[in-house]
Amino acid sequence: MAAVKLDLSFASPELEAEFQEAQALRSQRLEKQFHYARALTWLVVLLRALATGERWATGLVALGTASTLLPPLLERLPRAQYLRWRIPAEVADNLLQVALGCLTHHHIIYPSSPPEDPSSFQMTAVLLTGNGVAWLLLCSLWGSLPFRIALPQQAALTIILLLYNGQLCQRNAAIQLAYSALQLNTARRAHALLSWLSALPLWHRWQRAYAAGRSCAAAVLASPAQAREAVRAACMEAAEVVNAAHAERAVAAPSLDHGAQLCLRYQPASLLLLGFLLPTFFVWTAELRQRRQFLAQRAAGAAPGEASRLRLSQHHLPGLADFAMFALPAVAAIYSLVVAAS
Repeated sequence: MAAVKLDLSFASPELEAEFQEAQALRSQRLEKQFHYARALTWLVVLLRALATGERWATGLVALGTASTLLPPLLERLPRAQYLRWRIPAEVADNLLQVALGCLTHHHIIYPSSPPEDPSSFQMTAVLLTGNGVAWLLLCSLWGSLPFRIALPQQAALTIILLLYNGQLCQRNAAIQLAYSALQLNTARRAHALLSWLSALPLWHRWQRAYAAGRSCAAAVLASPAQAREAVRAACMEAAEVVNAAHAERAVAAPSLDHGAQLCLRYQPASLLLLGFLLPTFFVWTAELRQRRQFLAQRAAGAAPGEASRLRLSQHHLPGLADFAMFALPAVAAIYSLVVAAS
């Protein structure tokens, strides 16, 4: 029987080798286009590094450009050699790309001072391209690594970015301002909505009654009956002063220190959830679907006895609980050993 292991590999070495060869040939063109596009991106960064005159950064960017062209060049080897070295070259290139990206991120990609009052679109673009999640997604979603290789590779890439996260949050002004500006822009919009609601007559009366009951209930009840109205009015005046102070903070300028604190607080969670769990789950579901289709194609052209065994294997594939058995302990280990320890 063509049994499927928990890591989605076939128990039969011959069947597994046939599937890997078909998978490599099917994704060969897409992988080549991806590596050429990544090399073109490094070339743009290389031109910027040459303009800055930093030799060490120029050398690192040139190394990244050359390394990402290595996997496509392996296609010139004989098929057996190509299938043997394709996965090691892909993993080594992804690890090197992320490591070089961390070293050149602050000096090359976002070296200039950000604007004083950036828009939400600008800061969202900075976070999407510079916080590391996009790097992790590109290294996994556009590859054809099997799940048993993609999972440890994605864990290693996530650990690299988590180890670099402290320097990223404390030294990169663009990322700091992005976190701070997004929070302040969200607070401004929430304050504008609350101001509009407060202008409504029914809402205004309810808000005043709720604020008085929440902040001054104990003081009003403890005061004499003839002084309760005066105590309530004083409490309402104090509450309005506090609300005005909150509104003033809501329209304040973004702070780099505050942005660094937000980055250190939320960045690890985004890397673990969006950069590790999401792409590994995508790789797992995509490979599971491909292996099911592979078994169906083999069963269509096989002998009756072999076809029945292949069809039976399609109903005994790993499920979501098996993926969680791999992914959740990995997340807990990464968090405890890297995030909590730092």
